[in-house]
Amino acid sequence: MDPSKYHQWLLLDIDGTITDQIHNIPPKTQKFLTDCTTRGWNIIFATGRSFSLGLKPLKPLSFPYVYMPQNGACAYQMPEQKSLHQSYMSSDLLSMIEKP
Repeated sequence: MDPSKYHQWLLLDIDGTITDQIHNIPPKTQKFLTDCTTRGWNIIFATGRSFSLGLKPLKPLSFPYVYMPQNGACAYQMPEQKSLHQSYMSSDLLSMIEKP
């Protein structure tokens, strides 16, 4: 997916926004998202979860999307898992965060 070719983006949180209480994407939601992509929309899924945990509910999706785990610290083109962006804080900043 070449982002410069598209003008319609839909950014959604995963947990509780597109998932139900058992962390699955309901079939009606899957169909809606698939229909959006066939109409030219690009989908981005964001989550605070780690890469592997956040990806579990997205497994049934058959269209390309951008996946942003770890609150957007990184982004991947899916299903290829191609890295698009990484922005992690350096470990020396962790001590500043933990100061009372």
